[in-house]
Amino acid sequence: MAIRLMVWNIQFFSLKKIHDIHNKETCLQSVIRLGCILSNINQCKPDIFVLIEQLSSRGTVGTLIEGNGKIAALRLLFELRGLQPQKNWYLVPPLKLAPQTPVNELEDGHQDIAGENNYTEAISVFFSGNSLNFIGPYIWPNNNLSDQQKVAVPNNGFYQPSPYPGYWYNWFPANNCYAGQWEFRNVNNQLINFPNDANRRPFYTKFNDNQGRIINLFSIHTSPSSSREAVAKLCEVEEIKRGPQANEVIVVAGDFNLDPRGSVNIADSQYFSQLNSDLKLQTNFPNQPTMLRQNGRSTTLIPKNRNPGSGYQTEGFYRKNEILDNILTKYGTNAGAPSNAQVIDQVYGVPFTTDMNADPLVFFNQYTESKNQSLTLTSKGAELFHDFLNYGHIGPRSGVSDHMALVIDI
Repeated sequence: MAIRLMVWNIQFFSLKKIHDIHNKETCLQSVIRLGCILSNINQCKPDIFVLIEQLSSRGTVGTLIEGNGKIAALRLLFELRGLQPQKNWYLVPPLKLAPQTPVNELEDGHQDIAGENNYTEAISVFFSGNSLNFIGPYIWPNNNLSDQQKVAVPNNGFYQPSPYPGYWYNWFPANNCYAGQWEFRNVNNQLINFPNDANRRPFYTKFNDNQGRIINLFSIHTSPSSSREAVAKLCEVEEIKRGPQANEVIVVAGDFNLDPRGSVNIADSQYFSQLNSDLKLQTNFPNQPTMLRQNGRSTTLIPKNRNPGSGYQTEGFYRKNEILDNILTKYGTNAGAPSNAQVIDQVYGVPFTTDMNADPLVFFNQYTESKNQSLTLTSKGAELFHDFLNYGHIGPRSGVSDHMALVIDI
């Protein structure tokens, strides 16, 4: 069976997103947001779930995440295990991918969340222990540093592997000392930044699957102000540029902050063309462009207080005209081919289909009624659409995210 990958930028994912006990209202809203997240995951049934924009207290790049972001990630893992016990869910210990997140890199309307610039970002990669075995490529080292100071290191024999700190017990496979990779070099062994030291790095995780393949997953969240340069730097990464072996798959997925269509700026499409050409990443979908839904629909959502005053029944009402999230793949000669790539649109109302020319995959959770309540141009219809129990809990700011999830079978 194919391995299903789900990638979702969940805006500013931390404990407040899914467990906010500030007061009764925020507590209820966080419960609804958690229900929305779990509903989407449960209906997609992925074997790998990549959560982009995982928050952490700031610190040294390559160290384990800390603070409420860590608690939130483990809480979500706990919920996933209860929801899908047959999957045997685990979480690759997330690592800090930038020293801190500058205020000017925050999405509009969230500058206040940074406070004194006291947080950074990671990427959380959840995986099914029944379908996959995590194999690095880095390791957690046995050295004299504290758990707060240790960074994941290459598996080159210089360090012996070490178990993770005690709080990871039961959340990660026993006796597995592998870690994700947070630093990258080119074929000349020169260190690569994306494009600067202060910007977020990709997160490289490696798996054996139940078909005997090796899946090399590069999850990415570029910084908006330097996304072009970051995408160009991906072309230099040694592990990507050398291509897959016969039984390997290379997957580059996440929030590129770059639209491959060039609909906003034609230069954006040129950077994506360079990535696609240099790496020869191919999805091989019938009659489809190389990149996921390149000519398709948006992957981002509009804040509810920016929605227009009319046109509530139209699809453009809640979506921006931009495709910032994407998945690219390259397969070894014996590794198969991708299928069933979809954008997870929770509002539009289209059921799952394997037809690549169909509308995006849509999931409704138990709270969502926006499809039926947004078919009128009256002010009452707009009010119902904006309500937290409808679009309000899905979209940005008060809801789950300003991005829609992607799914693909690899």
